[in-house]
Amino acid sequence: MVGYSNKEVDFDSSRSIVDARIKTDGYSGIAYALLEGERAGARVTLGTTLEAHDADIRALAMSIHRDEAHWCGVLFAAIKRLGGEPSSGTGAFYDKAMAIGDLASRLAFLNRGQAWVVRSLREMLPKVKDEALYRDLDAMLKAHERNIEKVARSGFVKSR
Repeated sequence: MVGYSNKEVDFDSSRSIVDARIKTDGYSGIAYALLEGERAGARVTLGTTLEAHDADIRALAMSIHRDEAHWCGVLFAAIKRLGGEPSSGTGAFYDKAMAIGDLASRLAFLNRGQAWVVRSLREMLPKVKDEALYRDLDAMLKAHERNIEKVARSGFVKSR
């Protein structure tokens, strides 16, 4: 999932998460994937907020939306600092999530997406040598763990 390189990488924009050539320092690739995933999560939670008739679902989705939007900004800045140009793409998660009409089922799907981020960050963090990036990603990990717990405690999502 994450490796280290210090060379120019040529990405096929039809098959990749980035739109052009970037100079990679070994960390920016995962940052692109996370940015597009967070952007998808922010859009899903905003859409859910707008669709929800239940005030508690609206409040829960808006709370997670604020976090997702925050992490978009953090990742955007990290990519810039690492010499990349942040993509404007949104992960495929958005279309999949918004196709789920039942909001409780959508929240369950969102939680699975949050769990993917947690697993990805846990795998990646031990390999990150950049102190600022490590701090940001560790805080992002903890925020996603809290959001998973928030949704689980909400009672809207049934445990498996």
